[in-house]
Amino acid sequence: MRKETIELEKLRQRIAAFDWEANDLAFKIGGERPSEKGKKLVEQSIAPLQEETRRLLAELHELIASSPKEAIVEWVNWHKSVLEEIIKNEPAGTANTRLGMAKFVLEGWEKLLKGEQEYVSINKYFLKDYVAKAEETFPQDMVALRKEIEMKAKETKKKSSWKFWE
Repeated sequence: MRKETIELEKLRQRIAAFDWEANDLAFKIGGERPSEKGKKLVEQSIAPLQEETRRLLAELHELIASSPKEAIVEWVNWHKSVLEEIIKNEPAGTANTRLGMAKFVLEGWEKLLKGEQEYVSINKYFLKDYVAKAEETFPQDMVALRKEIEMKAKETKKKSSWKFWE
């Protein structure tokens, strides 16, 4: 695999780590309805994550622009092959959220290849095996890995899932 392909994926993983953490916190505001004080604390936690995500997306834009087309094609094709395998192996004809999510993400990669978008968000809940395969196949970004460890540590420290702000 090309070194440029690996760099693209490492940056995608880093963006995903910050994006997932911000989205998880945002979901908790809506789902758990904290007090106003708790809500403000969570919003203060989300803001730097969103800012870092924006900064990393700008970095991805530059990396895509400076990468050889072959590296981008290799990167996209790797993701498409994993998603096509998931789609092929999922049962058809039922209300299958995982199948729909895989098709949606596949469309995102196809758009990236056409230059219509630069980042594809992967649902870590419905496509966790896909996320794990990407982390196994590509050398994992150390910042993304630290973020993931921090998020898991926070999960185990919580006193109660409905009072995450304490």
